[in-house]
Amino acid sequence: MLVGLMAAVLVSGTANAQLVSERKVEKDAKKQAKVLVKEGWKVAPGHPSIEMQQLKAAKINNTMDDNFNSKYVEGSAQAVAPTYDAAKFQATELAKINIAGKISSDLAGIAKTNLGNQQINPEQAENIVKTIGAYKNFVATKLTNIISCVDMYKIDPKNGQYTVSIGIYYNRDEAMRAGMKEIRDQMMKESEELAEELDDLLGLKK
Repeated sequence: MLVGLMAAVLVSGTANAQLVSERKVEKDAKKQAKVLVKEGWKVAPGHPSIEMQQLKAAKINNTMDDNFNSKYVEGSAQAVAPTYDAAKFQATELAKINIAGKISSDLAGIAKTNLGNQQINPEQAENIVKTIGAYKNFVATKLTNIISCVDMYKIDPKNGQYTVSIGIYYNRDEAMRAGMKEIRDQMMKESEELAEELDDLLGLKK
């Protein structure tokens, strides 16, 4: 449910690089907020308005690092439950797993890229790559410094069930470090040799 952004021009001269102009970000966020309100989405008392949530998410989503890569990784999810709190908890956990899955995929990609540069048995190396993805739920538990942006809900008039939509962000570099550490710790429980080979594939050995 997060606002979608289209690439335009690169804007320089700021602390963090931007993908599109701030004016366009605000315009798109307001437009998306109106659509969501018409669809019946609401926010709990004390929470920022849908427009403010969409604007915050859009600005974070638009933040690049010095190499013009996304500085933050986004996770979003919806969940349905009898109460708002229960649905929010479920959606938040799913969003964290969504982020962890993206981080695991990035780490697996790095490992695959480095396969040809390491003296590791090909079969064992491929096993390591597959294992990285299997640990995404463990990685999700280590994502503690989340930035919450979207938190809105709908109530089904037929059964009173709450549908909560959550959108969160996490600093990509921090998430990668947390992911690498947790995956390595899990692999170490299985085999010290496996963990050391992971170090080789991810370029962690000095």
